[in-house]
Amino acid sequence: MMLKSQQISILLSIFIIIFYFFKLTSCQIEDPVSTAIQYIEQENKVSLGFQILHNFILSNEKSGTKIKSEIYGRYAEAFYLLGNRGIPKDIEIDENRIINACEIFLNGFKHSHNKHYKMLALQTYGNVLHAIGKLEKGAKFLNELHHGYIHQSGFVCPEHKHIEDAEISKIVTKVANGIPSTNNLYHGKDVGTVDVWHTDDLTADEFKKSYLIPRRLVKITGVTKGWNAIQSWSWNNLPITFRDVPNFSSWVHSRNCIQSFIMSDFFYHCPKNTYEDYRDPIYFEFVNDISYAFGLRLKASYTDFMVFSHRGGGAGFHKDAYDQSFWNM
Repeated sequence: MMLKSQQISILLSIFIIIFYFFKLTSCQIEDPVSTAIQYIEQENKVSLGFQILHNFILSNEKSGTKIKSEIYGRYAEAFYLLGNRGIPKDIEIDENRIINACEIFLNGFKHSHNKHYKMLALQTYGNVLHAIGKLEKGAKFLNELHHGYIHQSGFVCPEHKHIEDAEISKIVTKVANGIPSTNNLYHGKDVGTVDVWHTDDLTADEFKKSYLIPRRLVKITGVTKGWNAIQSWSWNNLPITFRDVPNFSSWVHSRNCIQSFIMSDFFYHCPKNTYEDYRDPIYFEFVNDISYAFGLRLKASYTDFMVFSHRGGGAGFHKDAYDQSFWNM
């Protein structure tokens, strides 16, 4: 009787395992979209999720089966997160197919009251266009998102302490002239004043050897020679040049505010007046962008920051995300 009871228990356990196995398998077969979405939300499985959705869409389009617009949206999102280099090699991608997916996603909520999905569709469309090099068209959708749904109130300066002009001038003069600096230490040894070079006289190799590796401060002049930004980014032209950037004009006109204007996707809103108006100094051309190592989600969030500040403004003491650094001009 005891043996029979054990046998029944074992058989029941096997039955339960087989039942759950078939249930799990059938779920995966019946709902590949859910599986793909789970993969897309994991940094190291976006490629697999994209492949599942790609095959699902092709198969259903061929059979004439209706596909929800959200699925096209996830498909386009995965493409953006992967970038052209991350697309599986056995998949041939027509950019028009991805743009069409964005269009379907956006039109799916054209007459909907669901603001959340409309915002997501605009962001996805803008990001995809930016990823394939259609910067101006991408900016159109991102600006519609920010102006229409996110930034509607304008910039409001927070309360802050006033800094006297005399104190500001003192700091500016010290930096301009080159000063003995305790920050210019190498292994605890004072290496003197902040060096000042003209860019024509300092090569990228010398910069790397003498300043980057030993972590020494240096001021380099002449870097902005030939930049369109010298004119288009002048104080009076800023509100015109960057009129499409959400809240930027209202920040410019709050002249007594020391709060800096910091925006991570600044370049996306007016690509023509950013990417074309300046060029990276030669000293950073050999430095790989660290954010690529952390995947496209981090790349999208922590690259191409733009920081503007009024006289006397700036950021408080902080550490940049993932040890990244800014260059200032």
